[in-house]
This record gives sequence, structure tokens and C-alpha cells, in this order.
Amino acid sequence: MNNLVTIKRKNVLTNSLIIADGTGVKHKNVKELIYTYEDKFKQLGTLAVLNGKSTGGRPEQYFKLNEPQATFILTLMRNSEIVVDFKLALTKEFYRMRSFILERQYAEWQQFRITGKQVRREETDIILGKLIPHAESRGSKNAGKLYMTYSKLVNATLGI
Repeated sequence: MNNLVTIKRKNVLTNSLIIADGTGVKHKNVKELIYTYEDKFKQLGTLAVLNGKSTGGRPEQYFKLNEPQATFILTLMRNSEIVVDFKLALTKEFYRMRSFILERQYAEWQQFRITGKQVRREETDIILGKLIPHAESRGSKNAGKLYMTYSKLVNATLGI
């Protein structure tokens, strides 16, 4: 049961598809629970509705849920063996990700981040100082877009 939760900025999130899959409950029923108690879910945080990938028909809607919302929906479900096992796995994963976020605040991580920023500055200085003027001297009409293009290329190559 990997990838039960994700980190978005400093928020640890899961979604209704993961909860449905992990508990063995149909996603339709999970969504019905969310719609039934929508005002309660909104009291626990923003209730974001997203569209999944289309498999030929209409894309399936699902909900992004923070930890309190995920806990709340799990308390609304019956405690079958699979639900209890999933509750345990999800709880462990939320705690693991939260501790990961806390680790970011330590000096080693901050030093790594500073080094990464210095490397990025050197990279952008080369793009802005050498590559764009070179492209302009060659007659490029879109030299200003090179910064964005090369940044996207590097980020895609590094997987960020």
C-alpha cells in the first residue's frame, strides 16, 4: 500500500479513490458519504473536487482530502477487517509524511536547499547572460522564451 498520501506544499493529502480502493468500498459510495456530509468535510478544510483521467467516457470525479477529512470519512465506515487494516496503514503513512515535513526544517536539509539554490542561480545566469544574447545575435525572435524552455527541460530531466 504505497502512495497512500502525497505532500502538496506543507499539506499531507490523500483522495477518495485511494480510500475506496484501500477499504474495498465502491468509489460511488465513498463520494455519496462525502456529499451527504459535505458541510462537515468543509469544516475540516477545503474540499477539492478533481477530475480523473478519462477512459473513453466522462472523467471520474474524486476528492482531495486532508488528514482530518480522511480520518472523518473513515470513522463513517463500518469497521470490517479490510477497513481497520487500511485505517492503520493510512494513519502510519500520514505520520510518516508529517515527520518527513518536519525533517525539512533541520539544518542538513536547509544546507542542501541553499546549495541547490546556488546551482540554480548559476544555471539561470548562463541562460540569461550567454544563451539568450547568443540566440538574439543569431536572429531569434523568441529568445526571451529560452529561459522558460530550458528551465522546463532541466526540471523534466531531473523529475521535478
